[in-house]
Amino acid sequence: MGNCYTSKIKVDVAVDNAVDVAVDVAIDNEVDIVAHRTIQLTHTYDIAYPEHTVCKLSTLYINTRREMIKNKIPCFICGTRKSCHAVHMYIHPQAQNAIDWELFGEYASNCTNIQSGNSLNQFDWNAVADNPELFVDSPQNMIMLCDTHYTGCGGLKRIPFPDWILDKFAIQDHTFITTKN
Repeated sequence: MGNCYTSKIKVDVAVDNAVDVAVDVAIDNEVDIVAHRTIQLTHTYDIAYPEHTVCKLSTLYINTRREMIKNKIPCFICGTRKSCHAVHMYIHPQAQNAIDWELFGEYASNCTNIQSGNSLNQFDWNAVADNPELFVDSPQNMIMLCDTHYTGCGGLKRIPFPDWILDKFAIQDHTFITTKN
C-alpha cells in the first residue's frame, strides 16, 4: 500500500436555518432569497495509492513545465505568474499504477485540459498503459498554479475541486474561499 493521507469531514452552518431556507426555495419557490451564510468545512479522507516508485521529476515533466513557463502560462485561478507550479490535473504519478487506462481513454475522448483547452483525445491509450508517464507528465495533464492556489490554505491540495474552482469565476470583489492561519 502506498502513501495515505487523512483528514476529517465536518460541516458547521454559521447562519441558523440557512439550510432550511435553501430547502424551502427548492421545494416551494416561495422564498426568493437565501440568507448569506458561511460554511466552515474540515475534510478528512484517506487516499490509498498503489505501490509506486519514489516520484522523481521525469524529463517529460521538466520539459512540460519549462514550456509552460516559456509560454508565460499564468496561475489558472488568479492569473499571477509568480511562484507557479506545473500541477497534474487528472492523474497524479502516485496513482498511475492503479488507473484503468482503457477506461480513462474512453472518458478522455470528450475532455480537454481546463486551462489550455487542448484535447485529451490524442493519445494511444494502450501505449499509455505500458508507459503512463506519456500522459501523466504531458501538457494535457498539467495546469499552472501559484503557491496560494496549489498548496496554500486555499489551494487545490486542501480544498475539494468544486469549492476550489469557484474563485476562478467569482464576481469582482467577491472571494468564495477564505482561510484562517
